[in-house]
Amino acid sequence: MSWDLFSAAGEEAVRDWRDRLREVAGKLQVLSPLNALARGFAIPISPERRLLRSARAFAPGSAFTLTVAAGSEARIRELRAEGDGFRLEPWDGA
Repeated sequence: MSWDLFSAAGEEAVRDWRDRLREVAGKLQVLSPLNALARGFAIPISPERRLLRSARAFAPGSAFTLTVAAGSEARIRELRAEGDGFRLEPWDGA
């Protein structure tokens, strides 16, 4: 065998691995929480660093961090059921 055959086989293997890596990276991007934030979703987190997954996890006047694409904090005053989800009324400090 000549070195050219080894070289060609090595280059093909590298191309195959690169293609596979791009495919897996694309799948991970779809699942990324950062990607969800970029699409307009928000992630509410309690002061104890727990993910708040349901309306029952919120209480009027409770503090929590609401992470959005640009980042922010919020405190709720009132929670209202709305369709399949809920609506938070901002806390005005009173």
